Amino acid sequence: MTLKPIDDAVSWVLAHPERYFKAGKADDLELAQSVWMDATLWGCRDVIVHHDGAVWAIAGSANWLHEKPLSAPDLFVRVVPLTAAGPNSMRSEILLNAFCTEVVALVGATVVFEKSATTVRPVLDDLLRRWTGLEAGIAFRL
Repeated sequence: MTLKPIDDAVSWVLAHPERYFKAGKADDLELAQSVWMDATLWGCRDVIVHHDGAVWAIAGSANWLHEKPLSAPDLFVRVVPLTAAGPNSMRSEILLNAFCTEVVALVGATVVFEKSATTVRPVLDDLLRRWTGLEAGIAFRL
């Protein structure tokens, strides 16, 4: 069997929601759980999950938004294994990019990824301001 590379991973993921969600369509709670799991398995000792209307924000005590040799923006456009979760696992950032209308990711005060973040950025900024010791965060809405 010959493996064929996927040229546009985001489009491929978007075309196959049944592979990523229990009901076969994007679900904000499942996405929040996936981001929480990424941060926790990566090694964040403290992970805060905040839900404000249609916006979810997840922030952690360590920067989990990298996977050598990739940059943080690469995580949102490629299928990247989450090795701590075992074989056939993947990180959730590409799911956020594919299925959400708004996404923002911060490391410290630096935006490392943004997709139309008008309503999600203030929620993440507020979360990071209210809690000390958080190094990275993601906020999104479907």
